[in-house]
Amino acid sequence: MSADYAASARATMVAQLEAAGNLGPGPVREALLALPREVLMPQAYVRLSTLDERPPRWDLLDWSQPGTVRSCSRCCTAARAY
Repeated sequence: MSADYAASARATMVAQLEAAGNLGPGPVREALLALPREVLMPQAYVRLSTLDERPPRWDLLDWSQPGTVRSCSRCCTAARAY
């Protein structure tokens, strides 16, 4: 995921939270805009790349089936156990 795409996704998330009345001005809003999601919610992400790979590749954990990562077309072909 490119830095521009990630920043755009964060801005969209913040706009949706604001539109729903769930977020207002302040430090939480600024953190949501500035920090990568995997930093804010590390328990929800699993790293798919090696430690030296840049940029790192992350995917969301699939909470519907504990212990699996949902499949994604970019970096894996099927759900994998972690």
